[in-house]
Amino acid sequence: MMGHVTSEREFMPLAIAVLTVSDSRTLADDASGQTLVERLIAAGHRQADRAIVPDDIYRLRAVVSNWI
Repeated sequence: MMGHVTSEREFMPLAIAVLTVSDSRTLADDASGQTLVERLIAAGHRQADRAIVPDDIYRLRAVVSNWI
């Protein structure tokens, strides 16, 4: 078609950090966090980091601040 522009973007893998907020989970039993990691890797992205932090605003801020 004349004038029709298709723009296919090249896939750009991301570095993704997974943060679980929980007072009771550990890496061994954090099923939802593990599922997220498996899916992001299967989609071609990279796991930048993973953390489980208790529901405490100061600890959450510390982890997220460190990541950014």
